Amino acid sequence: MSHQHGCHVAGTPRQFCLLQIAMFVGTNILITRHAQNSMSIDALFTNEGKKHLLKSPMTLALRIFHYSCGIYLQNVFEFEDKLENLEDTFQSGGNDKMMQEITLYRSRLTKLKRTFNYHSNIGA
Repeated sequence: MSHQHGCHVAGTPRQFCLLQIAMFVGTNILITRHAQNSMSIDALFTNEGKKHLLKSPMTLALRIFHYSCGIYLQNVFEFEDKLENLEDTFQSGGNDKMMQEITLYRSRLTKLKRTFNYHSNIGA
């Protein structure tokens, strides 16, 4: 059994929430358990999941894991860009609301990086 964090869309297109996924991988079977739809699982099963499942359930499980890491990395880069732009704007005449937004983005970025590092270490 393997536990990983996936993600699912929550509200706006660029907002997502962490989603725990339990995977039970056997010689001829892959069972996933998650409370909500997973972007990674949905994408792989609609696009190329059958190809990976035919190789082995472990191959599909690793592809799901890899796809999730890619989503995290993409979001880390997007948050870093948004934070950098906001900090530049703040330096040229910011206010308390902008400072609150910067603090919120820093917190989210830290969580994203921590989760990505967790996934990277599992896959190593």
